[in-house]
Formats: sequence, structure tokens, C-alpha cells
Amino acid sequence: LRGWQYFIEKLVNAHARRQYGQRDRRMIGTNRYFGSIRCDNGYTGRVVLASKRKLAGSTAAQEVFTPDQWRAAVADVQSLFEGEGIVVVKDSPSSLVIRRKLKVGAAEIDVYIKRSRRKKRWKALLDCFRQSRPMKAFLLGHALLTRRIATALPLAVIERRVGPWLVDSILITETVEAATLRESLVSWLTNKPGLQPSVHARQASQEVLWRLGRMVQRLHDNDLAHRDLKAQNIMVYSPPAGGPLEMVLIDLDGLSRRRKLSTRRRFQGLMRLNVSLLNCQVVNHAGRLRMLLAYLRRPASGRIDFKPYWRMLEKWSSRKLRQQIRSRRKRQKATRI
Repeated sequence: LRGWQYFIEKLVNAHARRQYGQRDRRMIGTNRYFGSIRCDNGYTGRVVLASKRKLAGSTAAQEVFTPDQWRAAVADVQSLFEGEGIVVVKDSPSSLVIRRKLKVGAAEIDVYIKRSRRKKRWKALLDCFRQSRPMKAFLLGHALLTRRIATALPLAVIERRVGPWLVDSILITETVEAATLRESLVSWLTNKPGLQPSVHARQASQEVLWRLGRMVQRLHDNDLAHRDLKAQNIMVYSPPAGGPLEMVLIDLDGLSRRRKLSTRRRFQGLMRLNVSLLNCQVVNHAGRLRMLLAYLRRPASGRIDFKPYWRMLEKWSSRKLRQQIRSRRKRQKATRI
């Protein structure tokens, strides 16, 4: 029956691509879920009016907004980055990220606001012919939600262009109250003085690593690649009612859509994730192998011959670690007085 299973899966995947493509086209139109706004200061953008996917722990997904409410909320762009209660999360040459409360209509939402910066001037010419980074992250974020891959809900994207030239671009996403994958594993598995990790903590860590492999498998099966797939960009949401754990993918700047994802690019994503788990002291050999098995396992797959994949993954990971060590030494040498 295995050949019959593969045949059915091929037809199901073709049907899913058509269905997902139809849903993705709704994001650029005007309907009950998405809308467009135009402000007096020259900013235009796309906003979320309602969310079809009810995310765990999301308050914005329960609300219904109007374009006028969003227009009033982002009318003064500079005031979004000023005032009380603002926490600067990141301030680098590539972006400025802050966390604050944003009032949209009657709802007050805890959000991250990210303003993209251009490090290289020659990319200004490319931005004339392509989508801005926030717009791309907004569309790909909702594409992930459509494909049942959890991520922080993208609420709005606004940008200002003078002719074809991109002057400013801002992305607004909802805050996810969750710990990163690394923090969750360390808190569960770290040996405390006089205590050993409980059976529940070990089972939770095993479930998280298994779900991690399944999430990456679903990401790659939908021809989506993440160039910065690491433990710091994956969060573990634990529902307060004690429901199943949920893996949340963040930092969508590194996410891209491919026409056909090659085996080499799949292994590059697995290699980056494996290297980040190598740096996590509490994840052992069996934990990383569990993640790989979850990625390889499919319905009717039977016994998996994982050893060739594991050897190649270890080989690529060791090469990546050597590259990281060389680049770290080079940076230290450059900053040495």
C-alpha cells in the first residue's frame, strides 16, 4: 500500500497548493479579513480587519477592526516610536524594533513595531522594483497561518514611497507571550541543586523537539525556506489551561518562498537548527535525533533509514561550527586594541 499512499499524497499536495494559492490572493484584496489604508502624510499600507485563524493566546485575533480605526491609530507615524511605555528591543543598522501598547479602536494591543533600515545604499534601486521587507513579512506571515504554522499575528504594514523610491516601511505584529525554545528547554531540563528534572519536564522537552521537526517539515513541504532557522527564532507557547504546546516561528525577515525547495536547501535549514541545538547544553544526542526523525517520518513511511541523513547532518553542522569559530576570532581580532 505504500505506493498507493505516495500517489494519494501527490494529488493531495497539488490540491493543497491550489487552495493555499487562492487564499494567499485574498491578502492583496479588500474583503472582510484584509483592507488597505491611505494616510494624509503619504503612507499607504495593508491592515488586518479580522483573523480567520484563532491563535492560542492572541487577543487581536478575537477583535474586528475597520480601516478608519487603523488610519487613526497610525496617523502620526513618528509618535509610534515616542512616548511612555516604549521598550527598545533592537536598535541596529538593519532595523529598529520597539514594544509598546497600541490602541486600535476600543482595543489596546501589545505589539512589536519594526522599522526597516537600509544598510547599503545601492539597494534603494532594488526597492523600486520589489516589495519592501515589512510588506513581504506581512504576506508571508499570513501565508504561514493559512498553512497551520503558528507565528506572531502580523497586524499592519505601512510604507511611504516618493514615486518608485521607498522612503520608509514599518511592520506591526502582535506580541507573543512565550519563551524561546532555548529558554524553555533550559528551564525544564537544568539540574537544580538537590533535584532532578521531573518526568513531566522530560516528556515536555521530548514533545517540543518532536513538534519542532514536524513544524520544519511542514514549512519545507510548502516550499518555504528560512535562512535564519535557529532556536532563538522559535518560541514555545504553553496554554494556561494545560493544552498542547505550540511552536511559534518569529523573525520572518529571513523567510522566503521558493518555486521548488531543493534537498540541499532543506538540509541547510536542518543544519542551522541542529547547530543552534548543539549550543544548547541541555539537548543531547537523542534529542537532536528525535527532531530529525520527526522531520523524516511521514504516513506509511515504515522503518526510516535515518543514518545517511544523520551522518550528512553532522558533517554539515561541524563545518558550520568551524566557520562560526573562524568568524568570531576574526571579529575579536578586528576589535582588539
